Amino acid sequence: MTHRAPRIPTHATKAFEGTIFTTWQWEQEMFDGTTQIFEGVTRPDYGTAVGVLPDKNILLVWDEQPDRKGVLTSAGGRLEIGESAEEGTKREFLEETGYEVGKLTAWFKYRQGGKVEYYNHFFIACDLTKVAEMKLDAGERIELKTFSFEDFLRLGSDDSKDIGGPVRDPILRIHLLEASLDKDKRNKLYSLLYD
Repeated sequence: MTHRAPRIPTHATKAFEGTIFTTWQWEQEMFDGTTQIFEGVTRPDYGTAVGVLPDKNILLVWDEQPDRKGVLTSAGGRLEIGESAEEGTKREFLEETGYEVGKLTAWFKYRQGGKVEYYNHFFIACDLTKVAEMKLDAGERIELKTFSFEDFLRLGSDDSKDIGGPVRDPILRIHLLEASLDKDKRNKLYSLLYD
């Protein structure tokens, strides 16, 4: 797990490698010509998918873990070494929902920046087939949640609290809010989900 994020220079050295996080250090020239030690942290990329059930309802999960309260989110998780975003997302989706993905379509991705860097890949998972029970880690409590298309869009705004929202990821919330306010973006999202 020696992945360096784009912001971390190639001359950086690994100071610590844990189970999830790697800390990097490097000398950085200051504006006055002196140098100081800078640090950055990377972690494996993340893959996640919004599911579309055969009845056209949207499948999300309520995810609770020992270190935080439950959140409404799309099914997914950390990519393993050597796994593509597509492979890891399908694996995580199956583990967390019990559904095998027939068709996975890229929706958007973004780089989580700041002091901890990684990419978050979002997909639409269609042609779902229930093939197993959920296979959860000891630190996961997951409950499946379904939403109509209209309620799914509402999860981008604060008026969604009565249906279990809003969703945890702020960029997903922005996409849903934009689709609820812009007819073209709404139609594009509808096509991604159902075509």
